[in-house]
Formats: sequence, structure tokens, C-alpha cells
Amino acid sequence: MTLRKTAAIAALCAPMIAAGGAHAQGITWNYGVDFTSNYILDGVSQSDGRAAVQPWVEAEIGKFYVGTWMSNVDFGAGDNNKWETDLYFGYRTELGSSFFYDVSYAHYFYDRTGSDYGEIKNELTYSASDRVDLTAYVAYDPENKNWNYRGEIGFAVNDAISLDAHYGHSDFYDHKYWRVGGTYAFNDMAMLNISYNGSETKDEGWAATVGFAF
Repeated sequence: MTLRKTAAIAALCAPMIAAGGAHAQGITWNYGVDFTSNYILDGVSQSDGRAAVQPWVEAEIGKFYVGTWMSNVDFGAGDNNKWETDLYFGYRTELGSSFFYDVSYAHYFYDRTGSDYGEIKNELTYSASDRVDLTAYVAYDPENKNWNYRGEIGFAVNDAISLDAHYGHSDFYDHKYWRVGGTYAFNDMAMLNISYNGSETKDEGWAATVGFAF
């Protein structure tokens, strides 16, 4: 979920997935919407510093999943795209008691220019303790031969509050980027995230996101 001027990243495609979801014939449906003050990807605003609405829906069948994620976008003068639509599918599973693995493919589309591209994404998370998670993320765009990789750390203060940070490199933007933030979960279906985002190019600054999952 997020673009790079030509396409977006469905990564982390649901900032929050409901624990339950609706069930139908072995399929679990998760869906929701996020409202963010600034849609930022890899340290770069995809909404020209303005607010964005981001609905999503995902279907799980065992350890496999498929979904879509959308957001309004604004890339400034010379680009008339208004919406990004991401389609993705993948497989996520536990590896032993401490590791979690997620491999997926995401394709990103833009409404006005018809621009699109895809990424193969791999994410490996290690639960260092009951409170600390360490994640290695790698994405590759085979058409444009761009890599994107980062390291992430998450810390659970308690059942409602968590802190996170990541640091990575994007071939598309040719820069290093970072993010630090915190999330407060009101309940299983609503959360608030506040983060500070930056890169070698510039700091996009603070962003606030309210997310709902059903």
C-alpha cells in the first residue's frame, strides 16, 4: 500500500487486521478503513502532505490470503493520478515458536496514467521476547529491478500500547529512510498510530492514522 510515483506498495497492507473477521465456507474475511493525515511511503508523502482515506479488504483461506487496498494520492504538478489500487496475495505461517514468515506478491495500479508495477515481498519476524519483535523486510520489483529493504523493531509496552521503528533503503528513491512511532489500540477494532517519518532527502514529519478493522 503505497506508491512510488508509478505504483504503490500493498505492504503491511492492513495496518491492523481484526482478530475475528467474518467466516464463510472456510474463508475468513477481514476489512476496514484507515484515515491518515499524510500517506507516507519510504519517507516520501504520496498525498502531497494531505489527508488520505484508505479502505481495504482481505480474505484468508488457511495460511493463504488475497486482498486489495486503496488510497487517494496526490503527486503534485505534472501527475494527475487521484487513486492507487493495490491487489495482493500471499502466504504467512509460523516457523517454530519464535519465527513468523510472510511471502507475498503485490501489484499497484494508478487510475489516470495507467501506471502499474509489482513487487515480490518477503518478511521474517523473530519474537525475541513476549514484548519485542525484530523484523527483516525485503521487496523486489523484477520489472524495474528495484530493491527495497529495511529492519524493524516493535516493543509492546502493554496490551494497548506499542512502539515501533524502522530503517531502510529504497532503490526507487535512491535514499535511506526511517520511521518511529507508537500505536494505541482502543479495542480489537480501533487504533490510533502516530509516527515521525524522514529520509536522506527530507523529513515528511508527523503523521496520525486512525484505523478501524471489522
